[in-house]
Amino acid sequence: MFQNLLLFVQVYYCSIKINTQYMNKFFYSIYLLFSIGLIAQNKPIEITKITEPIVFDGVINELFWLNTSSFTLTRQSPDYGSKPSEETELMMVYDEQYLYFAAKLFYNNVAQVQDFAKQRDAGGPNDYIAFALDGYNDKTNGQAFATTPSGLRWDAALTFDSKGVSINDNWNTYWEVKTSRDDKGWYAEFKIPLSSLRFKSDNEDVQLNLIIWRKIAYNNQLLVFPDAKPDFGVLSFANIANGFPIIFKGIKSTNPVYITPYALGGLSGNQILNENNTHYRNIFNSNFQAGADFKYSLSSELTIDATINTDFAQIEADNFQVNLSRSSIFFPEKREFFLERTNNFNFTFDNNNNAFYSRKIGLEDGKLSKIYGGARIVGRIKKWDIGLLNMQTEDLRNESSKNIGLFRFKRQIGNENNYLGGIFTSEIGKNNYKYFTYGIDNQFLLPFKSYLKWALAKTTESSISNSFLSTKNLRLNAKLEMPSQVGFYYLLNYSIIGNAYNNTLGFEERENISSYTSKIGYTLFTKKSKSIFKQNFQVITYKIDGYETHSKESLGLDFQYNIEKKNGAGINAKTYFREEILQNPLVLSESISIPVGYYDFKGFNLFINSPTGKSIYGNALLDIGSFYNGNKISTSFFGRFDSSKLLQFQIDYKYDKIKFSNEIVQFENHLVSFSLILNFSTKLSVSTLTQYDNLNKRIGSNFRLRFNTKEGNDLFLVITNINNTDRYRKIPTLSSLQSWLVVMKYKYTFNL
Repeated sequence: MFQNLLLFVQVYYCSIKINTQYMNKFFYSIYLLFSIGLIAQNKPIEITKITEPIVFDGVINELFWLNTSSFTLTRQSPDYGSKPSEETELMMVYDEQYLYFAAKLFYNNVAQVQDFAKQRDAGGPNDYIAFALDGYNDKTNGQAFATTPSGLRWDAALTFDSKGVSINDNWNTYWEVKTSRDDKGWYAEFKIPLSSLRFKSDNEDVQLNLIIWRKIAYNNQLLVFPDAKPDFGVLSFANIANGFPIIFKGIKSTNPVYITPYALGGLSGNQILNENNTHYRNIFNSNFQAGADFKYSLSSELTIDATINTDFAQIEADNFQVNLSRSSIFFPEKREFFLERTNNFNFTFDNNNNAFYSRKIGLEDGKLSKIYGGARIVGRIKKWDIGLLNMQTEDLRNESSKNIGLFRFKRQIGNENNYLGGIFTSEIGKNNYKYFTYGIDNQFLLPFKSYLKWALAKTTESSISNSFLSTKNLRLNAKLEMPSQVGFYYLLNYSIIGNAYNNTLGFEERENISSYTSKIGYTLFTKKSKSIFKQNFQVITYKIDGYETHSKESLGLDFQYNIEKKNGAGINAKTYFREEILQNPLVLSESISIPVGYYDFKGFNLFINSPTGKSIYGNALLDIGSFYNGNKISTSFFGRFDSSKLLQFQIDYKYDKIKFSNEIVQFENHLVSFSLILNFSTKLSVSTLTQYDNLNKRIGSNFRLRFNTKEGNDLFLVITNINNTDRYRKIPTLSSLQSWLVVMKYKYTFNL
């Protein structure tokens, strides 16, 4: 306990030291002046409470809808401020158990309605209506709900911070929607249990912040409430910080218990070498198990999720990727257990680098490890956002188990733009296996919509001892940023990753470095043009030095120009210059590696995408230039075809060819993936993914059937296999079928 306290003091001491060295009294006075500010609020709209029953059928004909408050949409893009091409009527009411949101979506020509999907959380060129609520009234987190004319359910967690708007549509909760159509348009009726909304109740009066957006696909229009400029790029419509206050009187958040047991049965096979390494033999396994997930609202703002004998067999497979850079590849989290209010757990540095990366739980060196169970608590206590997590997992290193813990806290200072926070993570296993991470971070708003943010963390492990003032186990990131997507913007970023910084639960693209990054750009919205929506130009520079050597490892300069048209089509052109100094060989494949040495190269990158509101969509990338001691050409193509409500498919192709200066060794890679989605209804769907990777000489396929009778009740059938396309590339000869898996899983949710 004393050791943990001492380490936390170290982190705090380092933060004080940095502040006193680099911030003068004038800067501190600016901080105090602007860190606490008052934000003008619009007068809240009071939502009508109903007592009469509602027929939940997607037909909006009850009389009480006539006496409810309505919300007026304005056009955000293209041509901000112009009159919407179609009419919309929006209403909201509630009773003791549910929130109801109704939408009448009219068309001048109903034949222009686009509706190509039925699958849960599907995307594509669909017309849709969506709304989001910020229950904690912090303007940084929201819960979004959307539907299309087919009545599919799409929900997501929204986050707004200094980096802008982010949407995580892997998050799900409990709710329903019904739709109907006629010759004037389509209609939607949402039914959201109050227990699915996280909100703060004060004397049974609740204030939430509301945003609404409608997509009209045929002309790529986005309509929003409240009125908001497209200042945060393509996701401006989902900026929860722009929410309009609404009031509910006489309600309380209920605290139901959701218990979701599951049963799973499966068979699998894998080819491994025998003891003499003379040939491969098939290992056959059967897997029959059961487990359960639990969800309970400890209060109106605090939720606990628990799990026993956790299994994620139903999660969609990751795409194959080939890495031609010196940085690690980041894969997003898809497992539902880790997704609610993920912003409460994030402790971000620069890029995707984070002190906590949930994919480290249940995965070790690319191999699945068993999760015996655990719990997470997430939410808010007054002005404190907190995240607690504790998991017991299999430890593949010594065939035992290990414990993973996390505590993340963050407090707003004055308004949603300013906060002070901290993090603690632990990983404890057998044989004195102990790793800890402590960190502090801070963000505040400066004049001219600029942010200053810094994050500081230190690690310790049982086998290494660092002195009190050591920076070898230090991770520091400091950035000054104005992230506006309108007009001028900039970023100045500085990072340190010490050679002894070893965060086993975090993600770092590179290790043992110090880096400097700058970005400056300008975005122009072309109001008078009939076709061009906006133009952007930016310059990015970076320099990466070795932490121990203090010598240059990487240097980069990018010039980038982008045009986005009003129909969603776009062109992005970039020219770049690179210097790389390799202290270790860069391995590209089993047979090719780039030797130690100094390299400088340059190239040109062109990306083109077609209009986004069409049933056929595609984009293409061309990257040509020199590459280390050779020349590179990389191309990629993505195509999506929404043929009907029943069938959607897409293809993704990537080709890389590098010809080195000796003209003998050559690197060539083809990476192809093909996915097919069959939507039999909004409850039953089949998705397939087939991938070919010629570099590793393999074909992978994934078949996934989902029967979702209602939220929380699911039947999954998953079939996965990996095949070798070149059995003779290794000795002994490989098997044609490297591995396979067939699993069926059923889960049912009880609401107590």
